Amino acid sequence: MSKTFVAMLIAFLHITSGAVEVRFEKLTEGVYVHVGDIGGRTPLNEALNANIGLVLTPGGAVLIDSGATHLSARDIDQAARRLADQPIRWVINTGGQDHRWLGNSYFQAQGAELIAHASAVPDMRARGGDQLQNDAFIDPVSPRLLTLPDGWEDRMRLISRNGIKAFFLDANDAAISKYTRGAPNDVRWIQAGIRAGLIDLDAVVHRLPSTRFLDEDEARATRQRVALDRDTFASR
Repeated sequence: MSKTFVAMLIAFLHITSGAVEVRFEKLTEGVYVHVGDIGGRTPLNEALNANIGLVLTPGGAVLIDSGATHLSARDIDQAARRLADQPIRWVINTGGQDHRWLGNSYFQAQGAELIAHASAVPDMRARGGDQLQNDAFIDPVSPRLLTLPDGWEDRMRLISRNGIKAFFLDANDAAISKYTRGAPNDVRWIQAGIRAGLIDLDAVVHRLPSTRFLDEDEARATRQRVALDRDTFASR
């Protein structure tokens, strides 16, 4: 199989946190909405490309749809508590799509009552097995788009599932590419990986000299970002 693409596992992002920012916007008094990405499900949005509703009541909060993963459900809960320090007492599922109900267990474990639309229940039962079994999303990109150190191809991990073979970047090589880009979501991805023990900053530093940057300015900026994280995490 030709290594003409590089893929990053959503599973890595599930282990980490902060990859997606949930932000509730006020519609009217006590009623809020998080507007999800308008594109498809990706590792960066944790498959949360749906709108999520929140209604605050004297008896507790009502959540409309619970997200696609345990971590996105946690992000939703944290965003709701930033608005009001009250528990989510009820979760309403409006459909059987994964991003509308796979976060249920997170809220149920905290005592929330689950309420599903009548037409959603048979859809959940029909598709739930596949949704839970297929626990990895693949985000393929050309290696020509990435800044990677020498030897990255030899460090790729082969994963086979259901007759499909895919190669995945080593996390430290992926981190170098993200340090180079330096966008806020890349920084959150890297730092979450460091906290989870999936990214080794010593390995990143060791590979920087063999990385082919666009120019010296890009190389300098990347080294500065890596050095900042080394200082930050060394002090913890």
